[in-house]
Amino acid sequence: MFKMFKKLAGVLVCASVLAACNLTDEQLSVGEYDAENNVIFSEDVITNEGDITQFKSIVTEAENTGNRPDNIPSEEPAHIVKIDNPSESTLIMYVSIWSIDNTFIISRGFNNDTESFLLLDADLSKQLNDILMGD
Repeated sequence: MFKMFKKLAGVLVCASVLAACNLTDEQLSVGEYDAENNVIFSEDVITNEGDITQFKSIVTEAENTGNRPDNIPSEEPAHIVKIDNPSESTLIMYVSIWSIDNTFIISRGFNNDTESFLLLDADLSKQLNDILMGD
């Protein structure tokens, strides 16, 4: 009986280690500009892998579609989103987000040339809003 318990415990430990290898240490943080023009990120980070993957997919789809807004925003973005991996000290993605008339304009990275601005369609805007609002 004890041998079987040891085997079962060994299998559970191996399964736990393998499962942990599949998890990502990535986290998504949402920030906003303060009065002094500094970006302040919320202490509440999103670690749900599905939400992070969906956010990356939204940005990738917007880049592939390449829809440009008619007007480039001149004000500071409503939100800044960063995806990073603190355990590896790696910044994976940095996106500025403007909200205009229930749609979003995004710009990836620290680049603000006119070609970097992308207009999200209604579906992508809804998906992005759901992530930002935590739905």
